[in-house]
Amino acid sequence: APTVTINDVSRVEGNSGQAFMVFTVTLTGVSALPVSVDVKTAENSAVEGIDYLPVNMTLEFDANGASQQQRQISVPISGDGEDELDEVFFLNLSNAENAALSDSQGQGRILNDDIQVRIFNEPLPTPPDVTQIAEPGTGTTAPATFKVVLSSASTHEVRVTFQTVDQTATAASGDFVMKTETLVFAPAN
Repeated sequence: APTVTINDVSRVEGNSGQAFMVFTVTLTGVSALPVSVDVKTAENSAVEGIDYLPVNMTLEFDANGASQQQRQISVPISGDGEDELDEVFFLNLSNAENAALSDSQGQGRILNDDIQVRIFNEPLPTPPDVTQIAEPGTGTTAPATFKVVLSSASTHEVRVTFQTVDQTATAASGDFVMKTETLVFAPAN
């Protein structure tokens, strides 16, 4: 039997105006009859009318169409400069006719972009993402030190994971030691 699914979507919020979170509803399988399904937004931590605008509609798919048909639904999200956690709303499918619902809930995650993390060498060089360390004849040098800063204080805990990566210097050849770590910034009072 034909099935209908919806995907999950995430998008940065922006600081003002509106952007669109675009979901894809997919009908898989061929139906001899037209397929329809109701689509409606639902609140979670994101608030309707403040963080996003509601959507309430019916989608239709052609009878005897391609083995996979897709429809896109755009949900407007509202940007702001408020420091907040990521927020979630749902786009729910219901009342499918002539098809079964295989995945009936799409999650929309609005990503907070009001706190930025920057990494610098210490002390700050020019430009800030380049440093030079003299390679020793033998042994190792003192570690390269980088400074990670937030663009402004956050009232929420901020976690950032970093990992070293190969470029012209490679860990396999012994140029440096691979490192991965999660940094935690405590909430500001």
